[in-house]
Amino acid sequence: MDTLVTPTLASDFSASKELHDLHKNFTNTLANMTDGFTALDRNWRYTFVNQAGFKFIKLLTGLEPYEILGKSFWEVFPMALGGPNELKYRAAMTKGIPAHYETYLDFAKAWFEIHIYPSPEGIGVYFRDINEKKSLENALRVTNDRIHYLLKNNPAVFYACEAKGEHKAIFVSENLEKIFGYCSAEALTNEAFWTENIHPEDLARVFAERQKLFECNGGSVEYRFRHKDGTFRYLLDHFKLMRDDSNTPTEVFGYCMDITEKKILEAQYFRNERLDSLGLLAGGIAHDLNNVLTPIVGISQLLPLRLPDANNQTKRLLKILQESSQRGIDLVKQILTFSHGAEGSLVNVKISRILFEIGKIISQTFPSNIKLEALIPADLGTVCADATMLHQVFMNLCANARDAMPGGGNLRLEASNVYLNEEFVRLNVEASVGKYLCVAVADTGTGISAAIKDRIFDPFFTTKEIGKGTGLGLSTVIGIVRKHNGFLTLDSCLGIGTKFCVYIPIIEEDEQAIKSEETFQIGQNQFVLVVDEDPAIREVTKVYLDSHNYQAICAQNGIEAISLFAQNKDKISAIILDRNLPLLDLKTIVSILK
Repeated sequence: MDTLVTPTLASDFSASKELHDLHKNFTNTLANMTDGFTALDRNWRYTFVNQAGFKFIKLLTGLEPYEILGKSFWEVFPMALGGPNELKYRAAMTKGIPAHYETYLDFAKAWFEIHIYPSPEGIGVYFRDINEKKSLENALRVTNDRIHYLLKNNPAVFYACEAKGEHKAIFVSENLEKIFGYCSAEALTNEAFWTENIHPEDLARVFAERQKLFECNGGSVEYRFRHKDGTFRYLLDHFKLMRDDSNTPTEVFGYCMDITEKKILEAQYFRNERLDSLGLLAGGIAHDLNNVLTPIVGISQLLPLRLPDANNQTKRLLKILQESSQRGIDLVKQILTFSHGAEGSLVNVKISRILFEIGKIISQTFPSNIKLEALIPADLGTVCADATMLHQVFMNLCANARDAMPGGGNLRLEASNVYLNEEFVRLNVEASVGKYLCVAVADTGTGISAAIKDRIFDPFFTTKEIGKGTGLGLSTVIGIVRKHNGFLTLDSCLGIGTKFCVYIPIIEEDEQAIKSEETFQIGQNQFVLVVDEDPAIREVTKVYLDSHNYQAICAQNGIEAISLFAQNKDKISAIILDRNLPLLDLKTIVSILK
């Protein structure tokens, strides 16, 4: 009997086959997945485990596939009871709440990513080993922590900004606040943050350098940038233009460093170099002037002795001659002091006595609209110094302070014992670690502009009217201070005032070498050999010595001096030598005459 297949039965058979094939394909897909998949029924029994699942479970428990199917999940993984995983599994099974999480399984010593899907028949569990992923994440976290630490503690501020327009910041490292006082948010929210804080005088030059970006793809520029406290700091800005795959500019990435300290040290170095060069020139000029003035001074002192019966007019003229020539000698001494050519007598000095004397002079001679505030403690340290020179230093600084306050003001004269540490020394190239005596002279006058601040110590530089200043005051001051192994600092602001601080090393008691000043004594017919190439100086010196009961023998050069010394060796008691003699140098002459 033939079987009759109706269209309905054929359709049902086809649908059943398609469903069977779909189920088979799905099962095969699950079975061959590289990640694990298991199915648990409502009684927690394994009803399906794919190949990767069997592999993972065997790796974790040692069970073979035939030992897993039909067994309870809690039998296979009893170690999961009581842990956070149990709560998630039971919530999915009993409440139908799916779970997706990452967990570290202590018993497996591995990280797993787990997804639990509830269904009416039970739950499906998808899981995979993510140890490699976690290792990469950990490495990335460590790298990010390192980068964060470097950016936070780096002396350079790193940034990224738009390539065009105002160069609006799109990233800035958080050390911006530590170095320049601004928080990152201030830089990121203000589109004109960068341009509005560049010094106006540098803005055009900086923008010109930035425009070269599109030609050179990078560069560097130095400029002044406003700190949040209002002061300007010098920056060294390095930058690079970043482009995408189509070569279109995307941003500017770079870093900038505060080089203000470097600039200060450079300025001090170049100023010292300039002063040393000028000192050599000034020393040569002073030597020539000294040869001209010495006979004049000597004659001006001898004439009153030779003309005791001169009339009053002649005496007045001689006095004018003495005073004028003495002013010239004082000017030469200042130049020699500046050029390190003059040597004074260094003795133990208590600065307080000098400062008290200066205070009296100020009170008696300065205008009444200048108020003096003197802070001079009694326990100031002792320094080895030439008291006259230090008096000149402090008096000069006070006189400058007076001139800076034509309408009156406050003059502060303060002294203190200070200890200079390594941080201070690092910013002041002439300083050394140790104890110093600091004398500060501060005024509330006009201040010194930045344009001339580096020139005020140059010889002959003055802002005063012609005839009212020689321009040697501050150059002499710095020369004297350096002679005493000290240094000087300057702080000034236009319209507010100026403060000079003089630092002189304090000597310990056991280092103090007391040196007494010698006075010129009347002779007892001793012979003195005078050696100088200038005939006028030889003549005046001879007359001066003769008038003080000495017998002078004169020579014009080193060779003649050696000859005269050999002839009168037993008679000569002393020798007066010029520093710069022709034919033989001073060192050679002295070694022979010894």
